Amino acid sequence: MKLSEILNHLTFNELSQVAIGGYANGVVADADIPKLLTTINTGCQVINDALNILIANVWVELRDNIVTYKLDAAHSQTTGNSATHVLYIADSPQHVFNYEVTRIIEVKDSKFNSFAINVRNDPFSVHIPMHNVIQIPFPKTGEEISVEYYHTPVKMVSTTMAQAQLEDYSLPHYTVNALYAYVEGAMTAGITATQDLQDDNVAFQKFLGEIEYLRANSHVVDDTFLEEKFVNNGWV
Repeated sequence: MKLSEILNHLTFNELSQVAIGGYANGVVADADIPKLLTTINTGCQVINDALNILIANVWVELRDNIVTYKLDAAHSQTTGNSATHVLYIADSPQHVFNYEVTRIIEVKDSKFNSFAINVRNDPFSVHIPMHNVIQIPFPKTGEEISVEYYHTPVKMVSTTMAQAQLEDYSLPHYTVNALYAYVEGAMTAGITATQDLQDDNVAFQKFLGEIEYLRANSHVVDDTFLEEKFVNNGWV
């Protein structure tokens, strides 16, 4: 879904009553797109924080003398600076590591065996002291670990409608109704203080309703290995 589709929808719906929506001309003016993008990008962040939609995976190359590995672009092999950082994040030009990690989900070895995480009194347990930091107890040069993580949306940066026609919406398309509700609450206001409060409450309730709908109607396949859950939880 392109950013231009988002803007065109807002023009004739949620922002049709405000000048910045571009309703009079049938399109958002190029000069107003950066102003709208601030709210749209923030809305994407709020939705993703509420639902943990965006998940990715990356390989990290271990070093004998490095126990702590921070997952950020500065240590990426495609974007990092080797003069100031060890480039241990093994990404590629086709899959550039340019995300902000919000939470680490799982860490596996090169054979895809999962490490124990933050287990006290286990010398082989991986320690995760921060949302984007991993500490490996016995790292060896040449070994790799696979890290699965949640991350933030990539911010949209178009400044013209022509650019917006080429730029992708940074979340899955099924979240747009929640985004529209968020933008409506942030960008519209009543004539009086009382009306303003009422408009904000209605838009906010609409936004919360969309979030609850998305939580109840997941678009991700659930774990189908139920028998393993019974075993792992000691029920069998």
